[in-house]
Amino acid sequence: MKTLAEGRASTLKKAIAVLPLPLASFSETKLYRTVSFHPVDSTETSYIWLFGDGTSASIAKPVHTYSKDSTYLVTLKVTNAGGCTATDTASVTVYGKSGVNPELSDILTDLKIYPNPSGSIFNIVFSITEMRQVAICLEDVTGKIVANIAEKEMSQGEHQIQFNPGENNISTGIYLLKLTVDQDITIRKLIYLK
Repeated sequence: MKTLAEGRASTLKKAIAVLPLPLASFSETKLYRTVSFHPVDSTETSYIWLFGDGTSASIAKPVHTYSKDSTYLVTLKVTNAGGCTATDTASVTVYGKSGVNPELSDILTDLKIYPNPSGSIFNIVFSITEMRQVAICLEDVTGKIVANIAEKEMSQGEHQIQFNPGENNISTGIYLLKLTVDQDITIRKLIYLK
């Protein structure tokens, strides 16, 4: 309040906008050393992920593969349309095979997907050393199965399966091809472009 010379007071009013902070918390889905990160709110303006291993990403829902077993401090910094930022940090422990590039088993001796990326048909070629139950499916980065490609007992030797995502109404994007031989799981990244 300001007092004028004649003893009258004047008041200055000014509106202040208080903008909400974005939500920066997140969850993760792990498959061995491959981790899919999911922010609580994926509609904010920008996302910066620090994975704790010296690498980073700037998309809302990244998938990251760690090179070794360890516990990593993962940080997410979110900025909303008002320019407000919030940060969350959590530890993520990974172990086992690398998920996207795991070692092959004694039974599964070869696995190739070509062309990859592709806008139409993918050739899935693999070899097994003995007759086994084999299942092949395609999962999105959250782990949801979007296509069952094959599930049957297969003989020893090389096998080739052609898969056309367009016939299954699959959207373009990055997917995980999961090949299971008995209980052994091998995963490869598959990129579908239209």
